[in-house]
This record gives sequence, C-alpha cells and structure tokens, in this order.
Amino acid sequence: MWLQNNNNNPKGGKGNGLVAVAVDKDKRSQYALKWAADSLLSRGQTIILIHVTTSSSSTGSNALVCNISSSIASHHRDNQLDNSTNDLFLTFRCYCTRKHIQCLDVLLEDTDVVKAITEYVSYAAIDNLVLGASSRHGFIRFKSSNTASSITKGTPDFCTVYVISKGKISTVRSASRPAPHASPLLKHIQNLNKDNGGNQPEIIPYRRSNFRGSFVYVIQIYIFFLLICSQINRPSFHHINQILVQREI
Repeated sequence: MWLQNNNNNPKGGKGNGLVAVAVDKDKRSQYALKWAADSLLSRGQTIILIHVTTSSSSTGSNALVCNISSSIASHHRDNQLDNSTNDLFLTFRCYCTRKHIQCLDVLLEDTDVVKAITEYVSYAAIDNLVLGASSRHGFIRFKSSNTASSITKGTPDFCTVYVISKGKISTVRSASRPAPHASPLLKHIQNLNKDNGGNQPEIIPYRRSNFRGSFVYVIQIYIFFLLICSQINRPSFHHINQILVQREI
C-alpha cells in the first residue's frame, strides 16, 4: 500500500509508503491492525502483516512471503507453516477480508525478534510500521521497555513507527526522509490482484543468508541437469532418434 509521507495526519496520506503491522498472538496486535486499517488504508489497498518466529536452528534471517489470494499458494503455505502460525495469520486475514483490505503475510525466522523486524523494515523499504503496545506503554510482544525502545531506535529513519495502545496512538516516531529504494515486496503486492495459480510462497534470504541462498540455487540447477539427462537416456527418446535418422536416409 502506497501512502504519502504525512507525519502530522496519517489518515490523509496516499501514494508513497508501504504499511506494515507486526502481529503476534495477543489482543494488542488486533488493536494495531484495526488502527492501521482505519487510519492508513483505504478499501482495496494492501497491508503487510509481519510475524517473527524464533528458531534456534536458523543460520540466517529468512522471510517467507505468502500470497494468500491463491489456492495453490495456500496449499504450499500449509506445507511451510505450522498450524499455530497458520491460525495466527488466518485471524488477521479474516479481519482484512471484512474490511475489504488485501494482506501480504511475511513470516520472519530469527532468534532475535528485534533485529529481525528492524532489518526487514530496512530491506523491504517499509515506510510505516505499526506496533501494538500494552497499557503500560510497552510492547506486549517484547517484555521490557528497553527492548521496545530498541525496536523504535533500530528502525531506519525513513520509516514512521506508530505504537498503538487500545486503539489510540501511544507514541510515534516520524520519518525524517523518504525510503531510499523501491521495495522488493511490490511484485508480491501486484500479484495479489492476479489469480493465475503461480503465486506461491517464496523463501527470500537476505543480509546474513547470501551464501545459503547461493547454495540452494546451485542445488536446484544440479537437480534440473539430472532430470534433463534422465529424459535423454530414456528408450523412447532413442527410438524417436532412430526413426528420424531412417527418414533422412
């Protein structure tokens, strides 16, 4: 969703910035999404839902971007995500449907929640980040106020951060400049309006996962090469070659 950078009146901006909401299994996330839908978005626009799952086995930050508008994507999505994560996204997705708002689900996997969010905001050039806050002016997802402060301070200065408490703005840190580059999420947002069956979840390695992504690419090329070789060695293939040679003679 594109919005203008209007720090004083978030409801009036349209056309320049991606809007994302960090979601988790708590009511504060619901307040944050509701506020974002009412204040930053219009009917038919897209919001990015970001959830972080911690995994000790993760060797780098990965992002699973799910285009939930496709039934085929939903099938692959079930194979990638566990039941609890599926249920989490389903709750927010149902609300977006009732509000006639598109949603793009982003699952981050990292042992450090704060670092995962701040780095992904920078990578995806997100202009508006909405977070839920507890009644004690801290993030319910992040127990200490020091951690909450780190999220706001760690977010790049082109992103406006809204902290929402019980449906109202608790704190806001305004952006000081526009995003420096186009977001790689734009193609996923465009695909939300297409029902061509090709919008499958995509694992996007970034920053600390460059070597890992290259290794996966090499493996995919190797498997493709083996498949081609197996087709060439099939008897039916040689039989066709013999027929063609006889015809030429």
